Order: sequence, then C-alpha cells, then structure tokens
Amino acid sequence: MFSFSKTAGVLGIDIGTANVKAVQVRKSAGKTILERYGLVNVIYPTESQAKFDAVKQTAEILGQLYEKAGFTTKKVSLSVPSNVAFVSVLNFPPMPEKEMQKSVEYQAKKYIPLPISEVNIGWQILEETLLKSPHKDAIPEIKVLLTAVPRNVINNYLRVMELVGFEVAALEIESLSLIRSLVDAEAKDGILIIDIGAKSTILSYVHQGHLMATRHLTIGGDSITSSIANSMGISFERAEQMKRAVLAPNVVSPAAQISRNVVELIRSEVQQFMRMTENESNGIARIILTGGGSKMPGLAEKFSALGPKVEFGNPLAKLNFPPELENKLVMLAPQLSVACGLALRQE
Repeated sequence: MFSFSKTAGVLGIDIGTANVKAVQVRKSAGKTILERYGLVNVIYPTESQAKFDAVKQTAEILGQLYEKAGFTTKKVSLSVPSNVAFVSVLNFPPMPEKEMQKSVEYQAKKYIPLPISEVNIGWQILEETLLKSPHKDAIPEIKVLLTAVPRNVINNYLRVMELVGFEVAALEIESLSLIRSLVDAEAKDGILIIDIGAKSTILSYVHQGHLMATRHLTIGGDSITSSIANSMGISFERAEQMKRAVLAPNVVSPAAQISRNVVELIRSEVQQFMRMTENESNGIARIILTGGGSKMPGLAEKFSALGPKVEFGNPLAKLNFPPELENKLVMLAPQLSVACGLALRQE
C-alpha cells in the first residue's frame, strides 16, 4: 500500500493486540524459503493502570523478539490493523494515470472522514469492466481500490521501527497481507477471509484476487474467554482451557452455551457482510478461516451453515521449510498469516 524502498528478503512484522509475529524468508532457486519466524505474547497495561509509552514498550518487545529469533535483516514490511484504515472501491471512466491520481484524491474526500492532509492515501487499479446501460452501449469502467491510513498511526509505527533500528520497506493494511498469503493468484471466485484474533475479527471480501471490502468486529477469541470467566467466576486462564473444548457439537455445559452465543454474534455479522457483497459480484463461494481464534473446535461447522465452502487458511503453502518443523509450524500457522503475507510482499 505505502512503499518506502525496494528490497528483497524483507522481514514481515505483524503487531497484534495479543501477540507480535514476525517471519523472514529468502528466495533461492525459484523457491521461497522460510528462514526464521518468531511469536511473542504481549500484555499491555489496562486503562485503569498507570499510563505507559506504547511505542517504547512495543519497540522493546520487537528488539527482544529479533534477538531471540535470530533474524538477520533490518529491512521490514509492516501491517496496520484494518480497523484504523479506510477502504473503498471507486469507479472511474478510463483516463491517464496522472488524471487518475487527481480524481482519486478528489473522490477520497467523500469517503474519508478526516482531512486529506491527515491521511496517507494509496490506490491501485483492480480491473476494467464494461458498465451495462439499458439505453446505450456498454461503457468502460475502471474499479480502483482506495486505502487511507491516518498519518499519526503511520508515524507511531515508524517511530517504533526507528527505535529498534529497522528500515521500513513498506506498510500496508493487514487484509492485503492476508490475501497475499492465503489466496492463490489465479483465484477468480468470491472469497471471504475471516481473521479471528484475540480482541477483534477482520472480515475481508476478495473478488478475483482483489480486496473489495472489509469490516472490523470488536469480537474475538478473548471475548469468549472473558464471557466464560465472568459468568462462571473463574480465572481467565481456566476459562481459556475450557473454551478450546466446549464448541464441539455434543458438549453440553454453561461454558459451551456461552461460547456458542459469542460465535453466533460473529456468524450473524458475517451473514450481514455476505449479503452486502451480493451486489458486488456473484457473492462468496469460499470462506477462509485464519487467526488464533480460528483453531476453536467446531468453528468451521458453525460457518458452513452459511452456504459457502469453509476451509482453513494455510500461509505455509507458498513457503519451503525443513520437514522437522512442520508439526510446530502447523500449530502456529493461523497466527502467522499476516506476517507471512508481509514477508512475501517483496518476493
């Protein structure tokens, strides 16, 4: 989305609300080799606790992760959460690139609820189609993906990288990273990526390999855990253990019902999002589940009832790595999808 320099072998870094993930790859003999990866849990102080410097603390966490994982490159690609970005698909008649730039900036004012001077705008042409009209011949139309991120958000990320001593090669919203790692380049069908994180869930609608729409839900894996803990008066840790088993179809318990209620909230939001995409194309043919929360037993069955085929995303499919690492990597793969997509960005 926003490029700062051109380089190969970039370290992909995904800074989440519960984990920081990083993946480093290199290209060799036409193959993309997974060299190193790292994941560390983070616990930020709550609002009721003393104020802290999030930028400084994140930089310290990244520095420690860099050393422990043995990364060797200082050039990085970063993702920003989709909930802080503005994403729209605009339609334009055919025009030269210079005119398109001006047109995008002009139209952006209608879709971005901030002064244009306060955001970084990125855009890319998705496709050229023929707009059908009942009264005249089909009119050529160009679809353009508009993305914008507040400058203060970008500056905070850049400050973190500066404190660690990293050189930023690129910065993009996480939905684009997910597409790169989970969707085949030749995919033409409508795809919904459901990324269930600890604190939130990101829905990304993909058509013909391009991002067409996103939605941010303030519900994640921790929502289920917290609901179980609060309702049953148990610790968060104990509730987390219970959550991983209670979504199985035949489990009957208070914790199981609580979990299903939260999952039903996510499913309801997904269903509404799917209805919205029906006007964009032929709808959604596949659902790809990813993120740490996607590993809950029985989750795929819940989404299968919506109609599209449900599958689990595999960010490792485009990477080569030693067979002895497969078991461990498969366990971590759902949490590494964004970082893998970022690492693949320059390949």
